[in-house]
Amino acid sequence: MQTLYGSEPDDNTLRLLFEKLPFGGAEQILDEIAQLQYDFPLSINLFNFKGAIWNRLGDVVKSTRCYRRAILLRPDEGQFYSSLGNVFYLTQNYSGSTKLFCRAKVNQPNNRNTHFNLGNSYREQGDLERAALCYKRSLELDNRFIDGYNSLGLILLELKEINEAELLFNTALQIDKAFSKGYNNLGLVQKHKNDHETALKNFKRAICIEPDSPNLYFNLGETHWKEDEFLIAFKCYLKEFVICDDNKELLGAIGLSLLLMRFTKPSFLVEQVIHQVLKRKTSCKPLHAVTAALSIIKNNYKNIELINPPKENEHDFQGGLKHLRRVAENQLFMELITLCSIPDKGCEDFLTFARRFITLNLEKLLDEPSVLSLSSAIALQCYVNDFMFVDMPEERTIVSKLEETILTSLAGGATPPSIFLSCLASYKPIIKYPSMRSIKFPLELECLKRRQLLEPLEQITLRETMPSHGKIVRMVSQKVQAQYEQNPYPKWVKLHLSKPMLLDEIAVVEGLKIFDKSILKVVKPEVLIAGCGTGQHSITTANSFLNSRVLAIDLSLNSLAYAKMKTRKLGINNIDYLHADILNLDKLNRQFDIIESIGVLHHMADPLEGWQILRRMLRPSGMMRIGLYSARARKSVTAVRNRFKGNYSQLGDDELRSLRAKARNSSDNHWRTVLESGDAYSLSEFRDLALHVQEHQFTISQIEDLLSDLNLKFCGFVLTDYTMRQKFKKHFPEKNTEFDLKKWDVFEKNNEYTFAGMYQFWCQSAT
Repeated sequence: MQTLYGSEPDDNTLRLLFEKLPFGGAEQILDEIAQLQYDFPLSINLFNFKGAIWNRLGDVVKSTRCYRRAILLRPDEGQFYSSLGNVFYLTQNYSGSTKLFCRAKVNQPNNRNTHFNLGNSYREQGDLERAALCYKRSLELDNRFIDGYNSLGLILLELKEINEAELLFNTALQIDKAFSKGYNNLGLVQKHKNDHETALKNFKRAICIEPDSPNLYFNLGETHWKEDEFLIAFKCYLKEFVICDDNKELLGAIGLSLLLMRFTKPSFLVEQVIHQVLKRKTSCKPLHAVTAALSIIKNNYKNIELINPPKENEHDFQGGLKHLRRVAENQLFMELITLCSIPDKGCEDFLTFARRFITLNLEKLLDEPSVLSLSSAIALQCYVNDFMFVDMPEERTIVSKLEETILTSLAGGATPPSIFLSCLASYKPIIKYPSMRSIKFPLELECLKRRQLLEPLEQITLRETMPSHGKIVRMVSQKVQAQYEQNPYPKWVKLHLSKPMLLDEIAVVEGLKIFDKSILKVVKPEVLIAGCGTGQHSITTANSFLNSRVLAIDLSLNSLAYAKMKTRKLGINNIDYLHADILNLDKLNRQFDIIESIGVLHHMADPLEGWQILRRMLRPSGMMRIGLYSARARKSVTAVRNRFKGNYSQLGDDELRSLRAKARNSSDNHWRTVLESGDAYSLSEFRDLALHVQEHQFTISQIEDLLSDLNLKFCGFVLTDYTMRQKFKKHFPEKNTEFDLKKWDVFEKNNEYTFAGMYQFWCQSAT
């Protein structure tokens, strides 16, 4: 067949090739095309077909080359631009696909799919208005185009045009009653409207039609979560994980839900899910998952008492070795102990035993790779908990000799055995030894090297270059600074980061009462974090507020250096760190839309003075998130502190370690309550929890008075224990009672550990 552009195979030959594609191997068809190209070297149809096959095989380069040849031969054929545009779109080159679809539109102005594909490219680049116009044009060309109605509806949903979006999804379902995406998206509309009952019905309809389609179980789970049906939500997340195990939003939702989960039956699926969540950098705060993780590990391995010290003592070498090998096989446990302190007495006893066993038997363990892995993991655990485990005199003697042996080897240019290095690193940080900075660590100790050596070195550099504002001169400020310079708190590894949102979306998610709605129109909020610590707070906030710019200050240079290091590693670039005292912030002459100070004001000499300074920095419609200790929730802490009569601030790390060890075996109810806290399992956190150099506590009625004095209005509590809000609603079911501080005061009297962490709440300028 001869065309204007050259010879083409006859229609029957091309038809036979197309018919083979669903049945034959793509490679075989490529061979046939290659043979045909000897006779038809300029066949645009063969280049186009070949490009489609290479695209199906995932070879973007060869697919692109074929489509470009077709375009070169026939530049007025829109189909080829569309085909190449699809390749660019699938490889996330959205600017390239947009240009190609625009060019295709010139040649195919009435092609429905061209306009639709162009809309998809605009949508991926965030240009929702142009995307909507393209979808509308595709519907003008085909008023029964279901995907057009669906995609336009999703755009309108994102633009908060809820009713218009609902109409479009219903139109799609009128055309095809088996369109599962239509039911799913109707469910999203109803979820936006807080009509959770109808949303659940539509998500279930979608699942009935396409049970293996991604996101359906996730959306169902999210709606159950909104209804405080936490266990049902978690089960939905598990079903979604089986369908799609790399959904970032899903893993984040699972990470949050683990805080409430406890498992009493074995489930290797749950263990796999938790492990996957913990492996991600930003899906979960490990401390939130640790109790759930330990419960599933103990149930899966209860017959071999995985994380309990064996009945044999550490001098039974074969018994102890067998136990350690078994523990090292559990990937979830091995991952967990490298990420956060473990708030579990039995687990602490096992890790203390394991460290001692390894230390006492070093020479026998030189060729035990599984024990080396466990030893390295224990060293990382000890680093994150500030070497809190108690050691015995025999251990101290061996560690002292081990230290001497290692330093002698290094001085002679030799690298000590890996098990020697990991063992020493479970008692003392590697950064302490300058001679270790130049040695080549074996591959199995790379993580240990990074966390105990390279990162601390980076922090030293960042500390030296940290900008500062004013001098810290007040006595209490200096004492608090000294505590956090000695014990930066906490040494976190990973955290949960959610999808960034605008202020109005955050207000809905947090369930806040907004008095001055002009704050919701701020699209680029300026945020102050007054007391950012080691960066968990500043990073989470900077990520939460879309288009925000954050200034994070702290008294401690070591804490700031840690925060800045973690910020860099996460690629977050909208935070400025500053070494400063809240008492000096007046001189900044700046104002902010959002000011957050969590767990800071109650460590000042006069919390009201600090709060007044922050209040003056708040814009007229601005909002504050404040965290203050509850006197009721901390009565046991108060009882413990009173026994020391103010001398607790003089305790060194060794004394604090010994004190905590005695407290663990105490029958005193107050000590028991203090040690039940997750913060009692690292040295820095234990000092911060129970023996801080400066602490004030508050009641809800005092907070109510302070808000009145500061001309602020209460907007709602932030509760990390979701079940408490559920319980409050049962006691006070009337509408808006969650914004009545007097009701919360009554509730706390009957549930005194409601605010065990602290009162966290939002408030807004009353003028």
